[in-house]
Amino acid sequence: MSEHANYEEKITITKGSTDSLHIRIPYNPAYIQRIRQITGRQWESKLKVWIIPYATAAVQEFINQFDPNDVQITPELWVENEDLQQWKASRGNNKSWSKEQLDKALKLRGYSRKTIKAYCNQVERFLSSFPLKSTDVTTSNVQTYCLGLLERGISHSSVNQTISALRFYCKHVLLQPTDPRSRPSFQKCCPKRKLLNYSNP
Repeated sequence: MSEHANYEEKITITKGSTDSLHIRIPYNPAYIQRIRQITGRQWESKLKVWIIPYATAAVQEFINQFDPNDVQITPELWVENEDLQQWKASRGNNKSWSKEQLDKALKLRGYSRKTIKAYCNQVERFLSSFPLKSTDVTTSNVQTYCLGLLERGISHSSVNQTISALRFYCKHVLLQPTDPRSRPSFQKCCPKRKLLNYSNP
């Protein structure tokens, strides 16, 4: 698989309903052959998507057929499917992501063991949800991810923790400037709710 495929060339998998997944595939004979190996797959000509059952067996077949570097998982599906999360996290293209750096930075600043674990998990989930390098934390990506969490019914307190974890990661691991003109504007992620002020994570 090409590690340099651009965003438009990637396969996109999203939740179609409670019992189906929609997979949009750019034209590629190899991709078509692989999707046809999944039990219960159907081609929906009007939507121009492949539909597979939203079941553990079908998801596992999809995982076995495709490379995670070639697949984009929508945030809505990402937050509710642990199999896809683990697949992207273990074999995805965030090879430069180092949990140890974040863990160390949190310990040096006196964060509790519980908070350290939560922050590391939040950052890892975010990075694995996009075909990004670990340094590509942008306002647009954070907005998409956080709004996806809210739409799936994730609590506002949990989303606030995600934002706080990403702010800390940017400031203390990526060493991005704190000037809002040159760093992600995380307060814009959830415009319908006033977020907590995490100015000094």
